[in-house]
Amino acid sequence: MAEFHRLYSVAVRPGPAPATGTERAAAAALASPRPATASEPTGTSPETAPARVPALEDHEAVLASFLEAQGEWEKWRTWDDNCTNAVHESQTIRVEFDHEVRHRSDTAWTVAAYETPVGERLWHATATAGTPAPIMSTLLDSLTNGDDAWGHGPTPVTEKTIAEATRPLGEAGWTHTVDGHGITLTAPGSGPHQAGVRFDPLVAHPHPAWTLWSGNPDRPDWTIRLSPYAPAALLQDLAAELAYNAPLYTPRLNPAPPRRTWAVAPTPARSPSAPAQRR
Repeated sequence: MAEFHRLYSVAVRPGPAPATGTERAAAAALASPRPATASEPTGTSPETAPARVPALEDHEAVLASFLEAQGEWEKWRTWDDNCTNAVHESQTIRVEFDHEVRHRSDTAWTVAAYETPVGERLWHATATAGTPAPIMSTLLDSLTNGDDAWGHGPTPVTEKTIAEATRPLGEAGWTHTVDGHGITLTAPGSGPHQAGVRFDPLVAHPHPAWTLWSGNPDRPDWTIRLSPYAPAALLQDLAAELAYNAPLYTPRLNPAPPRRTWAVAPTPARSPSAPAQRR
């Protein structure tokens, strides 16, 4: 048995057969580190958070100032850490502010008034993140005007209501037009980039019927939208703020840089060559 083990122990050992020279060379080549390439960075770059909308910092200051000045309002935080809610003590008017919107055209503010804490919604409004802070301050302050903040409920919007809401615009000389989209008032001399207020009488509740904007009407820089039954007093306050401060809230087109011209040096006149002399 000892002689058999001496002669054949290698042949009967457990496990796979030993690697050949070719297999060992291939394994060594695979184990060697590969050179770093441009498409494969060698280090890990830290993730960068998306930039916030600059106007949101002003909006946060507006909300903080409003809550500090108005004792009838309380600050509520919900399960969503991205939002802050300001709630009237009656719990029938609520303001929600989203701190984490990423674009100026995203909705940052939502305002709603209710008949009772668990009743039907009377009216609501939204404002985008690009809305100027003074206009948002005016909107919030209008919510403190007693019973006017709740509006008149689901009553028809009459011409008298529209005239009352837009009176500051007419006094400021805004242009009044009527077309298939309803009634539109635009700031005088504002050109293609303008401030405007539009009321669409064909919009059914609860969709927005009032729109305030600045910039290109098709792609505005900011918008405030309100449902048909929004209080006329609130609309009038917003219209007055926009009417008398429209130049501050209307973007101005950057003047085109002067075209650079290159002066071409005149080509010196050639003197006539002397005729060749014959030898």
